[in-house]
Amino acid sequence: MDKSPVPRPLVFVAAEVRTAYTPALIDDAMIAAITTSVPSLVVPHREQRTTFTWGAEKLPGQSQETALRLMDKASGFSLMLTTSSVTLETTRYPGIDVFSQIFQKCIEVASEVARPAIVERVGLRYVNELRSPSPIERILDWREVVNSDALCMVAGAEVALRGTGLPEDAVTDTAGYQSVYAAKLSGNRAVTMRLVALESGSVIGPTPLRRESPASNDPLFVVDLDGFWPREHGDANDFDPQALVKTLLSLHAPIEDLFLWATTDHFRSVAL
Repeated sequence: MDKSPVPRPLVFVAAEVRTAYTPALIDDAMIAAITTSVPSLVVPHREQRTTFTWGAEKLPGQSQETALRLMDKASGFSLMLTTSSVTLETTRYPGIDVFSQIFQKCIEVASEVARPAIVERVGLRYVNELRSPSPIERILDWREVVNSDALCMVAGAEVALRGTGLPEDAVTDTAGYQSVYAAKLSGNRAVTMRLVALESGSVIGPTPLRRESPASNDPLFVVDLDGFWPREHGDANDFDPQALVKTLLSLHAPIEDLFLWATTDHFRSVAL
C-alpha cells in the first residue's frame, strides 16, 4: 500500500511573558513602537477577550479585557498584548534562534514603552499534530509514529480487559487515549506534556493565524508541550528583556527532549 506524505507536525508555537498590571501595554504608542522594531508586524487589531473566573462561593464569573494584536500580512505571526501579558505566536515557526530574536525585540519595546514592573511567568508552548504515513485503524497503530513507551498503557489495559473473563474478541479497539506528564526542573522551571489521540480534525484552528498546511480529516496524535517559569506562584523578577530571553531558551531544551522521546526515529525521518 502506498504511503501518503506526512505534513510537518509542528503547527503552533507561543512564547508568553505575564507581567504585573501594566495598562500602557495596550496603548497606541505600542503600535508605532512595535511596527518600527519589528516591521513585519504591521496589521493591528483591537480585540475583546473573555476571561472566566471562579468566585469565593464557587460560582463562575467572567470579565472582559481589551487586547491589542499585531500580525504580519501572511497571518503567520501574531503579537498579542494585554494589560498583563506579551505573547508572540506563530504557525510558521522559523526555528528557536529566529523566533527568540523576534521575541526579544517585542519585549524590548514593551520594556521601553510600557515599563512593566515585574515578570510573574514565562512560558513556551509547542503544539504538534502528528499524522501517520500509514492508515490508522486502532490506537496501537500509532506505534510507527509514537514511542511505544508512551502507548504502553493502551496495550496493558487491553490485556487486562481480556483477563477479566471477556471473550478474546470483546475488546475491538481502544476508544480514546489521553495522558499528561508533568515534571519539576531545576531553576524553578517546569514542563508539561499532553498526549492525545484523536479520530480527525485539528486542535489548532485556521484563525486568527493561518495554518501552514490545512487540517485534514485523518486521525492525528497531539503532542502538546508547555515549559514555564516559575513552577510555583509567588516568585517574580524584574522585566529584563535579556534575562527573559535566557529563561525562554532554558525552557526550549526540555521541550525538545520530550518531543524526541515521544516520537519515533522513523517518524522524524519522514516528517522533519
